[in-house]
Amino acid sequence: MKLFTNIIFFTILGSFGFSKEKFPDIWDKLMNHKEWEHVKETEKYQLSKSKFDEYSIPAFKIEMILKAHPQTILDVAWNVSEYPESLPSAYITRAGIFQNQDSTQIAWQIIDIPFMVPRLYQFQHVRKRNRIDWYNTVFNQSIEDNVITAFTNVGSWRISKKGEKNILTYIVLTDPGGLVPAWIVKQAQMKYLPQMLMEAEDTALKLLK
Repeated sequence: MKLFTNIIFFTILGSFGFSKEKFPDIWDKLMNHKEWEHVKETEKYQLSKSKFDEYSIPAFKIEMILKAHPQTILDVAWNVSEYPESLPSAYITRAGIFQNQDSTQIAWQIIDIPFMVPRLYQFQHVRKRNRIDWYNTVFNQSIEDNVITAFTNVGSWRISKKGEKNILTYIVLTDPGGLVPAWIVKQAQMKYLPQMLMEAEDTALKLLK
């Protein structure tokens, strides 16, 4: 009888969105990708890129040495509603969480880069012990008029150890869509993504004070 009750319980949970996450094929390909082209290296981080045939914008990978506590920087990444304040270089003007279920949430953000139509990103956010993954999704909610919905947006924040150092590996493949030359998007991402991650670390360090 108890087994039957448990089966009914988990069936009901699944019908309300607690079912296993369904990551898109490109996310799996991106996370298992090995052929990254080195772009830039500083004492703090290493930036790499790679091109996938079906996308005009390259994917980027940043490996950054952390001063902040690993779980605290994951807390910053998880707190989507605070992105406009915690990640100012990302041009995020509004952000929020549409649905939250323990380690999974459906979130959104509006990125308003100067001289461009604002972009709406809607994504599934999944938190595990040492990482946060995301992939684009679409849900029916009126957020703001006069925006372009970006349909390519997958990536991950992952924490690992290298010797005594904590390393943040940030991988992203995103395309804002619309009539924006791919080279402009590429240059902008190479400039602002490392800066955004350092801002995330600064926010994480402030949380510990």
